[in-house]
Amino acid sequence: MKNKELEDILDKVTAGIRNEQVDAAANDATERVWARLSVEAGARGMQAHRPVEASAPADTIEGCADFQSLIPPFLGEKLSEAS
Repeated sequence: MKNKELEDILDKVTAGIRNEQVDAAANDATERVWARLSVEAGARGMQAHRPVEASAPADTIEGCADFQSLIPPFLGEKLSEAS
């Protein structure tokens, strides 16, 4: 196949994807999942991009930032056995 033929095929496929309609049931499910995740994240006090403080490892793990704060002390073998 030539590049032009491949480009035409790709154009047809992408046009088909753009024109595809999502059925209402899938859209409703997406909205329900997003609403539930938002409520649960808010209830746990999670923040999307909380900075990691290397000097203050977390006492409890409530999200990615807390876990990440424990990595340097773990690698330096400074965590307790329980941690």
